[in-house]
Amino acid sequence: QYNLPNYWQLILGIFFILSGLFLAVWTMILFHKIGKGTLAPWAATKHLIIEGPYKITRNPMITGILAILIGEAPGDQEDKEGIPFVGKAGQFLDEYLQKAGIDRQKDLYIINTLKCRPFVIKNSDKGIKSNRPPKREEKQACEAFMLKQIDIINPKLLILCGNNALKSLCGSKYTITKVHGKLANLEYKGRKAIAIYHPSYLISYAHSEEKNKEFLDDLIYIKNLINQNKNL
Repeated sequence: QYNLPNYWQLILGIFFILSGLFLAVWTMILFHKIGKGTLAPWAATKHLIIEGPYKITRNPMITGILAILIGEAPGDQEDKEGIPFVGKAGQFLDEYLQKAGIDRQKDLYIINTLKCRPFVIKNSDKGIKSNRPPKREEKQACEAFMLKQIDIINPKLLILCGNNALKSLCGSKYTITKVHGKLANLEYKGRKAIAIYHPSYLISYAHSEEKNKEFLDDLIYIKNLINQNKNL
């Protein structure tokens, strides 16, 4: 049996101790970065962002809901409250849903393509975060979860709110400006889909009343589909 010289045993012992310390420190840094969202920004959300009738029944396995509204991703306020569309865009959406006669608690089940907030650090000293468009790998990471939600709820109608939701489910060849409000154009796995402008799009670019009217007309059309439950 061969025994290592004492100095080699000492060197190996120091090596293993330092390796263990390095691994422990690296693991702590990794989890710290994930928690702060600097390593994986899409993993920084504090809540599951989803809304629907299950909030009343406490049962997320609800079926028979006619329509799911699919947005892009949670923002700062959504991240804090764990509810989709509660920020500025949500207030705009609520205003137009009310005008169209749509009850977001009873008529819709609301989800996002991303389940966590995508952001960049705007001010590293103060830790100020700013929203940004989702990255491809972030959408891929959340896609299976979103599709499972759709399968579980099993709606007859998908309301695709914005280009991100539209392209995620129906392909990159479609654009909101060309297909919004048209039921016959879109379909996903046998389910009819209809696209609408994202409220942030209407707010950020200060569109004219004409665009806002198109948005309202699309929502009124959706409300009629929900009421009549036909052509779906």
